[in-house]
Amino acid sequence: MLRDLAGRASNGRSKSYIAKIYECEVGFLCYDDWSDQGNGFIYEIFVLPEYRGQGVGHSLLLYSEELAKSLRCASIRLEPHAFDRTVDSNWLVSWYLRQGYSPMPNDSKKMEKVLVST
Repeated sequence: MLRDLAGRASNGRSKSYIAKIYECEVGFLCYDDWSDQGNGFIYEIFVLPEYRGQGVGHSLLLYSEELAKSLRCASIRLEPHAFDRTVDSNWLVSWYLRQGYSPMPNDSKKMEKVLVST
């Protein structure tokens, strides 16, 4: 299932990553590289329901932030969606707010986290 998500998410800017616990695939990250425009974009973070609440999503989020920093991105963006409909959208937005993301002033559907201080 997670490998299917990874295959669907591929395009010229996208990279897909699978999170594993003891060789068991438990989560998925799709990261879009927009470093030529100074930012990264998290297209999707998904964790299998039975592995939620164990820090997998947080680890994938931190990994994407470190990846963006290594590509010299000033910020990382995302549009919070509950892709599998088992996660409440309001909870998801609240979770990203707690991780330091804020709504973008010019597009309230997207959120952004500044990675470098000016």
